[in-house]
Amino acid sequence: MRTLYLLAFALSLIFGLTQIQAQSPPNPFLSQCSGTPDIIFGAFSKTSRFQIAQYMNFFDFVGLNVCFVTVTSSASQFVNLQNGWYTLTSTNIDNAMLYRVNFAGTLQANVTTLGGLEVWPLTNLGVNGVSSLAELKGKALLVDSPTSGLVNMLRYILSFDGLFYENGDYTFVSVGSTALRYSALCAGEYMGQKVYASILNIPYSFSYADDPTCKNVSILAVASDYMVPYVGTSLTASTVTLQSPIVQQNTIKFIVALQLADAFLRNPSNMDSVIAAIASNFPTYTTQMLQTYYNAITSPINGDTTVVNMSVSDFGIKDIITMRRVFPNGYTNQYMNFTDLITPGPGQMYDFTLRDLALPLVQNYINVNINRASPLLNLCIKSALSLFNPYHYINGAVSNISSLVSGGCTGEPVVEFQSCTAQDIYAAPFQCQFSSTQDQITIVASTPSFTQPRIYNINYSVTEACGFNSVVTQVVTIYPLIYTQTIPVCTSL
Repeated sequence: MRTLYLLAFALSLIFGLTQIQAQSPPNPFLSQCSGTPDIIFGAFSKTSRFQIAQYMNFFDFVGLNVCFVTVTSSASQFVNLQNGWYTLTSTNIDNAMLYRVNFAGTLQANVTTLGGLEVWPLTNLGVNGVSSLAELKGKALLVDSPTSGLVNMLRYILSFDGLFYENGDYTFVSVGSTALRYSALCAGEYMGQKVYASILNIPYSFSYADDPTCKNVSILAVASDYMVPYVGTSLTASTVTLQSPIVQQNTIKFIVALQLADAFLRNPSNMDSVIAAIASNFPTYTTQMLQTYYNAITSPINGDTTVVNMSVSDFGIKDIITMRRVFPNGYTNQYMNFTDLITPGPGQMYDFTLRDLALPLVQNYINVNINRASPLLNLCIKSALSLFNPYHYINGAVSNISSLVSGGCTGEPVVEFQSCTAQDIYAAPFQCQFSSTQDQITIVASTPSFTQPRIYNINYSVTEACGFNSVVTQVVTIYPLIYTQTIPVCTSL
């Protein structure tokens, strides 16, 4: 029953206090938000899962008011994170590592990665007015900042053609985000200076072909030809901000919503809805551009769907470290123990504690039903969220989880069947029976003469180990010619 108590603890975090603490100094991004946000999420662009979570209302489903703020540069991104103005951010995983290593012992090093968000399909080197990488010698290249993660990939690609920044073979022009670099690359100049190349991420790495303002832009190199997987963005937070139980609760909710979106993205029958989610963020894109975007994020080689359960590729991270260490001053401490650095643990560079608390909350829902027409038809997870009284664990914190598991809440939950009711007049009569394990319900149709799927409400009560009771209504569809069906009880997440 350890899983049950982990779940109970996670839910106690989620359904306690729900609003962001007041920040000092005043948060300049609140004016961009609607209402009082639970999460202010800063990112250069919306990841595919974030787009889906917004479009399919998964944030609403878990009870979060999420405010998205566009990041303009990685330097400002980490300032805003450390000031508490961003609750969470999406950033190149190499950026977080850079701050952890190069600013060790300072407030700027107080960053941690909570899980992986995406790899980078279609991360390309775009150029304007040149036809080979060798022609970039002596040219000005667009970057976010000279030390950002994407710059390392740019330097790495050019090193294969014998071009090195430290030798003065090219110069950098700091512009900021990919969107800003894309505009400057299409124009061929920035603040009066001629510019010739930039790393472009999706969607700019393919949208240039249909952009009339980018007639001279072409692609000369693809990052995945140099590194696979090319680890992309991660969910990152300030370790100081994460000390707040409120932030812990809301971060778990946020991860749940993203994972519901992940499951939705993985179902090929949801393609039209995923494309609609993309189109809601890129309304000028043609049908072909939207399809290209979808194909990229679902690529079995380097698409977003290759990131499973917000995992971070150990091979990919080691490649990133190796790539940065190739260049002078990549890390201020080139001789540190990088194995220790990337070993996950509480407060470490990688801290997956909240992710691991969130994942069980969505697993049963994902297994039972992710449906394009009605993605929230089965409300097992929503019922499960009401099973636990948060006041039993109002003072709980992640550090106390071991005492919670081994403490006073012991014993198996008692599940008692109550009734079965039909939602439509054509539903066939049937009986509901519990299996001997008390974690499943077996549904047997006593009049199997129907020809269409029928929807039923399965009602049962749950008495939990800590002495509080809940009544659950679980929705299930019984299909023709399948007269016996077994479904999991919500407490068995």
